[in-house]
Amino acid sequence: MADAKICAVADCDKASVAKGKCRNHYQIEKNGPAVAARAERHAAIHPLTVAEAAYIAGMIDADGTATVTRRGDLVMPLVLIVNTDLGLIDWLLTTIGAGCAYETKTEPKRPDQSKARWNKVHRYQLTGRKAQSLLTACRPYLLVKSRQADLVISLPQRGRDFPNSANDNQKAEAAAILASVRALNQRGLKAA
Repeated sequence: MADAKICAVADCDKASVAKGKCRNHYQIEKNGPAVAARAERHAAIHPLTVAEAAYIAGMIDADGTATVTRRGDLVMPLVLIVNTDLGLIDWLLTTIGAGCAYETKTEPKRPDQSKARWNKVHRYQLTGRKAQSLLTACRPYLLVKSRQADLVISLPQRGRDFPNSANDNQKAEAAAILASVRALNQRGLKAA
């Protein structure tokens, strides 16, 4: 990944995204501090240590996905991690401080699966701006799903990129990101 430019505001080390400023400082300039503060709260997760971010990145690469989903006209970021260890899923929820955790496969459905040897499957899910914040924190450590993460992070979001509803260009950009992420996440062999 190319070196990102840093926000021009003193003591800010976030990446520059518009007019030489990070998203937060650009929103303050454009809409005022109250709107920017509200947008930042919607993106807030607990601060992660380097070790936590790297460990979570490994979980996303191995047992998770970085994707986008559609709900009506709204295209939103989504991070999923699936594992049979409920303690690990609970740790994610506590460490990240956002999202939800639940059981998804509690018993075998097919006749070739043994109930005696069945492990329940647990799922951690994070959506919206918080999913983008998690991917931003984990991005330096992602190996397998780095391209998906870059696309999900760049997805235009309400409150950060537009106030209430996306314009036609933002809708087209979101649709293109949705198609690209789905193509990257398709199962099976991929061309090099």
